[in-house]
Amino acid sequence: MTIRHEGDHVIWGGWRNPDEDEVELPEFRFDAREYRAEVDRAVHDLSWEWPARTVARLLERHLRERADALARWECELNSVSAWLWEPDRIRVLFWHPGRSALMDGRPWLQFQLTLDVSGDASAAQAERLAEYVLGHDPRRTGEVCGGSSEYADRLGYPWPPRSF
Repeated sequence: MTIRHEGDHVIWGGWRNPDEDEVELPEFRFDAREYRAEVDRAVHDLSWEWPARTVARLLERHLRERADALARWECELNSVSAWLWEPDRIRVLFWHPGRSALMDGRPWLQFQLTLDVSGDASAAQAERLAEYVLGHDPRRTGEVCGGSSEYADRLGYPWPPRSF
């Protein structure tokens, strides 16, 4: 669908489905102020987060605020994730030498750092984990998880063995 703002309304229309030639749904109109208020409420509602997800969100904020600290190892933060099926773990992904290598066709790797989450306060854990991550070379503390065996050879890192 296409979402557009016209005057005092937000309109959902132009419905599409890649599996169907035509989708016959009407346009839906919403009061723009109410729509904005609901979007803002949803963005700020973090009640659905489990502890590891909260720590991951806060840790990502800390790492993005200090992204320059990772540059000394030619690393760039990709993402910080917490998954429901791993309720006590966070995974931090880094690009090496940086995402621009991928775009420029130069050799690149991704490194993944797996961190355990405790029952401590989320904010304190995020700060502590940020200090750990920023104080250690992600290429040494993490594992290669993306790129190619050719790129790993060219950059001087072992490619992980296949696991079946």
